[in-house]
Amino acid sequence: MSDSLLELVLRHPEFSRKSRLPSLFSDFSQLSLSNRDGYEANVGAWLGALGEAVFDSAGRDSVCITLDSALGDRLSSPRWGRPLALAAVEGEAVARRAWVEVTGFLESRESIRSVPTTTTLFSRLSLGSVVRWGVSRVYNPSARTRTTTAALSGRTYVIVENLDRLVRSCAGVLRAPGGLYSDHITTPAVLERDLERESGRALSPRDLAALLVYLARDEGVLARSDTTIKFAYRGNLSITDSDEAVAQVKATRASMARTTESLQDQEAQLETQLKAYVAAERRALALGALKSLKRVQRQLDAALDRDAQLAGLLAEIDRGVSQVELLDGMALGSQVLGQVLEKLGGVEAVEKVVDTVREQTQQVEEVASAMRVDDRPGLDNDDDDEEVEAEYEALLKDLSTPPNPEKESEPRRDVAQVDSESAQSRRKESGEGEREQEPERVPVLAS
Repeated sequence: MSDSLLELVLRHPEFSRKSRLPSLFSDFSQLSLSNRDGYEANVGAWLGALGEAVFDSAGRDSVCITLDSALGDRLSSPRWGRPLALAAVEGEAVARRAWVEVTGFLESRESIRSVPTTTTLFSRLSLGSVVRWGVSRVYNPSARTRTTTAALSGRTYVIVENLDRLVRSCAGVLRAPGGLYSDHITTPAVLERDLERESGRALSPRDLAALLVYLARDEGVLARSDTTIKFAYRGNLSITDSDEAVAQVKATRASMARTTESLQDQEAQLETQLKAYVAAERRALALGALKSLKRVQRQLDAALDRDAQLAGLLAEIDRGVSQVELLDGMALGSQVLGQVLEKLGGVEAVEKVVDTVREQTQQVEEVASAMRVDDRPGLDNDDDDEEVEAEYEALLKDLSTPPNPEKESEPRRDVAQVDSESAQSRRKESGEGEREQEPERVPVLAS
């Protein structure tokens, strides 16, 4: 047994705390002036809980809700009673465009996400009406609730968030189709079947209509007509006669698929009956069942053959579309090549430019050769081979000459002696050495 709407609401996280339930079921519309934060929190909790409850319930619609007294009865709690501020919640949902009246939603050409213009609204208001409206809300806040209840009662509204939930549950079907042209074309009936298989829920006609409008107008995912659904193909969403023809072929295949399934079921039943009759040796019944079985098998084979022919037709259409696209691409490529050749100016112009570049390159190389330092006479940095050979022979001769013993017997000067001699030499050059070597004058004493 499916859960009731109240049970689904109470299961929502915002309703999980029992201490908050008295506030949520009370008439908190009075808080819109005294405690705006609390008022917004309660309204948000009810909007989220109601949206999920309607989507998960076993009701006829998954994205639509009807605002009437029956809704309040379904939400009445044995402990907390009826939600007294339900009318305020409904009014806020409509004012925020979280809930959109179903007729206006299906017929409107503007996206629900577009900001409504206020020019028409203010043109209909006068200063006196605005003042009276504000005073009535300040001194009698419940007037808003009564007005909302009277205006919204009995109408059905599309819950926008539930459309998003439905799209997410059908993502496998609604994501970008394959690369073939025919994969982007389908029919409303085939799409409904695929969506129900993907989401695991039955879609009401109102759900399907709202979903298709939402996907086409607000999401820009597809284009639709009475008989054709087209997903964007190569960025194109306009439905052509070819699209209509492909959709018709797919509709025929879908109808034949249902016929095939029915014939396969009949075949299985007749085979079971035939085996039972044969086992019971009931010859007349067995022969009748066998004839029926053969007739069903012939029909099934014919249906499968027709379906294979239609599948082959779609394959040929896809192949033809691919060839047309290839031809269009080659035509565009030839146009681009023509423009490039036009800019080049033909073969003669290209040869002329190449010859000019070749001549200028040769001139640059000649200038670089003339300016190269290594090529100027008298500045050859490479050593002469004969000179290198002569120096090598001299080194060998020095090594082969025996050392002079007299030179070796000379005492080797140490570092201190060398430093002293070097210092004396520097003093001589500066004139200090002469003064050091001048004999000291001895004074002559008178006798």
